Amino acid sequence: IVSGSSGVGSSSRVILRGNRSINGSSQPLYVIDGVPVRGEPEDLNPDNIVSINILKGANASALYGSSGQNGVIVIETRKGKQGFNVGLSTTYMAMEPIQSIPFQYQYGQGAGSVYNKASEDAWGPKFNGSQVPTWSLDPAQAGTTYAYEGQNGVKEGIFQRGYNSATNLSVIAGNEKIKTAFNYTYTNAEGIVPNNALQRHNIALRITNQVSKRFSIDSKIEYIKQNVNNRLDEGESSFNPIRQIYTMPPNIRKQDVLDYEFLNPATGVPSQNYWANGAITSANPYWALYRNLRYDKSDRVIAMTALSYQFTDDLKLTARGSYDGEYTGGEEKSYNGTFRDPAGRYALGSGTAQQTIGDFLLSYHKQIRTDWSVSANVGGEIRDSKATSISSSTGAALNIPNLFALTNTSLPTTSNAKSRMQTQSLYANGVVGWKEALFLDVSARNDWNSTLPAANRSYFYPSAGVSAILSQLLRLPEAFSYLKLRGSWAQVGNGTSPYLLQRTATSIAGGSLGYILLDATLPNTQLRPEKTTSKEIGLEMSLFDSRIGLDLTLYKTNTNDQLFRQDLPFGSGAASFFTNG
Repeated sequence: IVSGSSGVGSSSRVILRGNRSINGSSQPLYVIDGVPVRGEPEDLNPDNIVSINILKGANASALYGSSGQNGVIVIETRKGKQGFNVGLSTTYMAMEPIQSIPFQYQYGQGAGSVYNKASEDAWGPKFNGSQVPTWSLDPAQAGTTYAYEGQNGVKEGIFQRGYNSATNLSVIAGNEKIKTAFNYTYTNAEGIVPNNALQRHNIALRITNQVSKRFSIDSKIEYIKQNVNNRLDEGESSFNPIRQIYTMPPNIRKQDVLDYEFLNPATGVPSQNYWANGAITSANPYWALYRNLRYDKSDRVIAMTALSYQFTDDLKLTARGSYDGEYTGGEEKSYNGTFRDPAGRYALGSGTAQQTIGDFLLSYHKQIRTDWSVSANVGGEIRDSKATSISSSTGAALNIPNLFALTNTSLPTTSNAKSRMQTQSLYANGVVGWKEALFLDVSARNDWNSTLPAANRSYFYPSAGVSAILSQLLRLPEAFSYLKLRGSWAQVGNGTSPYLLQRTATSIAGGSLGYILLDATLPNTQLRPEKTTSKEIGLEMSLFDSRIGLDLTLYKTNTNDQLFRQDLPFGSGAASFFTNG
């Protein structure tokens, strides 16, 4: 698990068994209350979670499809219970920055042991306390000097103690037939750098209704509203204050770097005060914090209804529909004096993402006499995903400095995009057990993926596994509470992103009728699905009344026909070619 580095509200990257795809994601699928959700649910309310189970093997894909080829994280949320209960709780977590890379405080600005007040490097002379010219661009500081010394703690001092505070209200109520669970959480957080903050509201309602002895309904709806101020960029960017802090020369004084802007007498507009004037992606750390601003907001709805009918004690049918939709909006401001956008820049954007799933599952379980048991499932699923986005920008050309309006420019740019893809699936699996100790598990699934050409759109993948609970079959030493051996073989297919079968084009403004810009990637009408084959053996053991546990797995995973972009030579008319390899 790797935490995100874009401040509060950033998602974590979870890899269960290594990277498996060059072009696609290697992160697991998240399934909440039996329904797959989009992406990584970083906005999920942890106070509403009852249990988390992790399915690491590729055989989990038999039930959840190709999106589960990297493993599945199964989350179950609260259900109602009989009676009435109200709970109120508050949690608070403090976050302290850790400087894992020690800063040096022996050499300052310059190169080759020569001081240079405009340098971003720290290869100048060794600190000796002598007076040197100030780097400040503020005319009021012209001709001043300061002591050339290491400024311990200045970089560290820009950081602050972050926190995450959450207040949760839960109401659980119900009788024999209808049970309700209501949950509301307000989250307020600040990052480890100033001006990075998050506010989030999570509201969830789940109702289960045992309509009759054989018919039941399980419904839920969750609404998530989130605002994030100044989500941090990663890497080389003027919107990344961490980058600016770490590259700041060690002779920069706190009182000087805090003076991050000055009034330019030539223009009457505030300008950035930075030692390396015009350094594109570089910035005074405080300018990056307070003059390169970004505001993100999102509204998300997750809804599900499942209808279950128990035909007999052994046979059950479940039909389910789910929806996961999100609206996002963003605003970005670069003030006049940002080196990347010298005249300033303003941008607005919004988008939607929706996933609709309809599925059914027919389940059969039968105990045959005393020793044998049989379980079987047959199901199908249609998963439809849609996304839209629109963004407008002034470009780096604000006519009136620091007036942030889309009309305040002579070089407007706008983009608009849509995408849609669908996967249809049929699957089956069966488990035969003997004395609740030996099990044989087989499954098969066929997907039809709209992102692949018609000839290769359908792909089939099976799996098989055996397991033996030796503690049920053999007389083991008393120290053994549980001992299980298992082995499995599984195969799973996977599609790709939409619109890679034809060369797409973008319409851009200009001239009298505009221009058409062809996509830089050549299409491939012969794409095949990726195929991942996994073999594994494992051992699960617990000792001394389950006080000590051990879970060992030896596995091998190979992915063939990987989908990726291959670079093309200059003069080919394109930058890359999308293909299998």
